[in-house]
Amino acid sequence: LPSMAPAAELMAVGQEYLLAVVPLWAQICQQFQHEVAARRQRGEAMDNAGAAMDLWNNILDRTLMEFNRSTDFANLQQRFLRAAMRQRLEVRKMAEQTAQAVDLPTRTELDDVYRRLHDLTREVHGLRRELRALRQTGGDTRAVIKSDKGS
Repeated sequence: LPSMAPAAELMAVGQEYLLAVVPLWAQICQQFQHEVAARRQRGEAMDNAGAAMDLWNNILDRTLMEFNRSTDFANLQQRFLRAAMRQRLEVRKMAEQTAQAVDLPTRTELDDVYRRLHDLTREVHGLRRELRALRQTGGDTRAVIKSDKGS
């Protein structure tokens, strides 16, 4: 049976990320409200939604970029990516086991078939190039083909 540990780890790291981001969104909202109030006090009107969106986006970009440059975010992102890859490998393992149980080709088997098909396609293209080159140089392709069959 597949292990639930990678899924639990992924959920735990996701919750840690939310714990770090939720206060950040509250901070963004507070900064936006503070800036709107400061502009009103200065007598600057924000009459249209476009101006409000520009202000919101500027505050959002500035705050999120600060967070994205932090070591906290880097550590969380690194842990999240590793947990996601472990979970993906566990799901792949489970899918392989399920496919084998019901006599379906597994991902590994299909990858092998596709790799062989790719190699054979490249070989055919190479042989066609050789054949074209022989024809252009006036070589006797029948002799080449017969000598290949004999070997």
